[in-house]
Amino acid sequence: MMHLILLVLACSDWDVNPLADGTPAPSGELTVAPDVIDFGELSPGESDAMSFVVTSTGTAAVTLDDFILQGSGAYALTWPEAGMILDPGESMEVLVTYTPQSISDLGQVIVSSNASIPEIPVDLYGVGLYPAIGIDPSSVSLTSLDGESVSTDVLVESVGSATLEISDHWLTGDRFSVMGDLPVSLEPGESIPLTVTYMPEGDDSTDEGQLWLSTNTDTGSSLVPLQGTIAPPCIGLAEAWGRGLLDIRSEYFGGSIVLENLGGEGAEEICIDRWYVLISEGTQDAGAGDPYYDPSAEYPYGTLSILPGESIRIEYGITSDPAWWCMEHTQYTEESINFDFLGARVPDVVLSHMMNSDQDSVWAWMEDHPMVVVGRTTHYIEPADAAAPVVIKAINMGENATSVTISETIPAGFEASDFSIEPNRTSVTDGGAITMEFDLDIAGAILTGEYEHTDYGELTIEYMLSVSGGDCQGRYTGHEPTAEWMDSDGVMRTTEGSPLIISCP
Repeated sequence: MMHLILLVLACSDWDVNPLADGTPAPSGELTVAPDVIDFGELSPGESDAMSFVVTSTGTAAVTLDDFILQGSGAYALTWPEAGMILDPGESMEVLVTYTPQSISDLGQVIVSSNASIPEIPVDLYGVGLYPAIGIDPSSVSLTSLDGESVSTDVLVESVGSATLEISDHWLTGDRFSVMGDLPVSLEPGESIPLTVTYMPEGDDSTDEGQLWLSTNTDTGSSLVPLQGTIAPPCIGLAEAWGRGLLDIRSEYFGGSIVLENLGGEGAEEICIDRWYVLISEGTQDAGAGDPYYDPSAEYPYGTLSILPGESIRIEYGITSDPAWWCMEHTQYTEESINFDFLGARVPDVVLSHMMNSDQDSVWAWMEDHPMVVVGRTTHYIEPADAAAPVVIKAINMGENATSVTISETIPAGFEASDFSIEPNRTSVTDGGAITMEFDLDIAGAILTGEYEHTDYGELTIEYMLSVSGGDCQGRYTGHEPTAEWMDSDGVMRTTEGSPLIISCP
């Protein structure tokens, strides 16, 4: 009896069990023909219908459960109701209708049944005769070294399957001009260059503009963001840190913070434009800057600069020279300790106490209020052909928790994706820049032992930054991240970090 049971179990492992006379049990099989349907090229508004045939080729009837259409919405199916049964040798025709929606419409029909192969694909191809435009680079940044005019070519190409018509163009930004053979008709694969020129005036460091092209594409127009810059005499602390050209460390117990330009011969000077927060695990966190700084100066212009290979020493608690003040209450100052640089600026409400040489008021305010600083661990990127990671970091150095809105703006011509925290709101400025706002809660700081780093409330937001629609060209000065929160007195406070520098080939 035991041998008989084992024999029955073993037989059940086969796909097809033999009948009593040894012949295979009936099996449902399906074939489709053709398994690829290519509709070729159709003009917008046209339609075409083609079919494929499903045939029962096995020895048992097959029930057709469903025909699942995937991919482009340009296709539609016509077929009998679900649950139709095909006996061996029977066939059924399925009609596929194609109405173009894009230059390349890819789809697939999945034939679902109870056959031995339960899902069989039929691939669908179609081409819509649509015009499309390609612009290289998709955004332009021009840098003038000494105030002279600078130019570059933008290649406009017909990348669609029909004639591209560029009927008109218009330009914003008084300091930009464009020259080229417009209007123009371009057959697929043809291209023309347009020359964009930036003509700086005065001492303004950055100008923005837009080149719009009116086309016969679905969108009706295409935008090329423009940025013009007069090369600054120096780079900012954030860019220098991001490029590995800056070292920040403590020296001489209880005394100095040293900022050193690590660049070699021919490297850029480093400018210090504002008061910045310096964070360190091993010594007291500080706010450092120039008592004579220019509050209206545009990054990176500042009152202090560091030549390549040289350093600047910042002393504690003075008013006549570069100075630093404690922003951490309990940890002692140690020598030969490196700082981290987030590019976070000292909030005005605390900076005012530093400018008044009042260390106790700095600590007292942070004890009674939340105080959020915001910056990045990413300051300089070269996105080129791939997306680059950007990391925003906010720290609550005050002892009270709060709600904070963090804003991040990316320049026109770029896009953000893959957020670690999704933004609550997204808006587009008139110039095409994209602003993202994050509403978050942040814990208050917890004071630790005298030789231990304060446990701050922290938030980190990560995302990927990439060029929108093609390549970029030149150097872009981005926007400062900002943090807005309410202090314990019901007053809204705002602080900011350093702009992101984007460098394209």
